[in-house]
Amino acid sequence: MTEIRVLAVRQPWAYFIVNGRKTLEIRNTVTNYRGRIAIYASLKVPTKKELNTLICYFGSIQRKCYDEYGYIKDGYLGIFNEAGSYAAYIDKYRSKEFCKSVAGKIIGTVDIIDCNRFSSNLEFENTYGDHLCPPDYIIPSKTCKWTLSNPDKFPMPRSFKWNSTGAWSKTNIPEDYK
Repeated sequence: MTEIRVLAVRQPWAYFIVNGRKTLEIRNTVTNYRGRIAIYASLKVPTKKELNTLICYFGSIQRKCYDEYGYIKDGYLGIFNEAGSYAAYIDKYRSKEFCKSVAGKIIGTVDIIDCNRFSSNLEFENTYGDHLCPPDYIIPSKTCKWTLSNPDKFPMPRSFKWNSTGAWSKTNIPEDYK
């Protein structure tokens, strides 16, 4: 058994982290911690506005895959399909039953490799594809980006009772749990 820090992240962002689609976690605090953490899909449900923003983003990626004749450009089919699968996954969150079925569990692990503050609103906007957070999440000179790498999604989410009042908790995970 290995003790590991656990970070609470709302869905669908937790899903994007463990699948390698979200490489920046947005927080209002700096972390000095570097290393492996577990990702806990929190119980808090995303708002309709947040879901719509994400669906529009992935829809815009799909629209960029078409040529002027309405056909998918050569080499773009994989990108088109990936964006569509993410949009379909996000759309499931419109159902509260689906949210409850995937929340409240540890769904994978990831490494924190860096942390610093955004230098400007423009930097936040330019990295949207890496953090997938709405523009109203940024607080100038306060919002931090935690750089993530080496995601590992568990094939079966692991039950976990959140035992902290903050964003961090700890648990023991068997070393062979994957």
